[in-house]
Amino acid sequence: GQRVVAIAGTAGKTTTTALVGWLLEQCGLDPSVVNGGVVMNWAAPDRVGNCRVGASNLFVLEVDESDKSLLRFHPDVSAITNASKDHHEMDVVIAVFRQFARQTKSAVLCGEGVAELLSIAGRPGIHTPEPAEVASRRVTYRGIAFSVPLIGRHNAENVLMAIRVCEALGCPLEKIRDVLPSFRGVGR
Repeated sequence: GQRVVAIAGTAGKTTTTALVGWLLEQCGLDPSVVNGGVVMNWAAPDRVGNCRVGASNLFVLEVDESDKSLLRFHPDVSAITNASKDHHEMDVVIAVFRQFARQTKSAVLCGEGVAELLSIAGRPGIHTPEPAEVASRRVTYRGIAFSVPLIGRHNAENVLMAIRVCEALGCPLEKIRDVLPSFRGVGR
């Protein structure tokens, strides 16, 4: 009975999942979240902070390609941050992510070059990045400048993906812009 949002990718999925879950919470969508790392905004002496129970029907998950367990899920919305050789050779990575995209019911948001690499660009439900300016501490998307609270271009790319996912789920971009600077990162 949940509307599942699954975040995958060879890298960046923990940070992107943390951002998506936290931004959805800040936008009032009250998701349940299971993440591989601690969302520092949720960590406290009485809880670890890598998961939260929300009251809505949104369930945000970090899903992993290393053991191919992401193929157990059939999410409503998914994001694939990137695809590169890590735990598997590229042909296996591509096949796993391509199958994951096919199992997504509604929309697949792809990081830069992912849809083309997986040969899924142009298919219904596949969303490639719209023009955006990405710098180490700033992302400009749809004419709105977002301050990136984490260091490094890779984190700016994670922020852009999180913005796109949250926008697809109904979060106003202006609200995302206003709350994003208070995101405190992911504990390792």
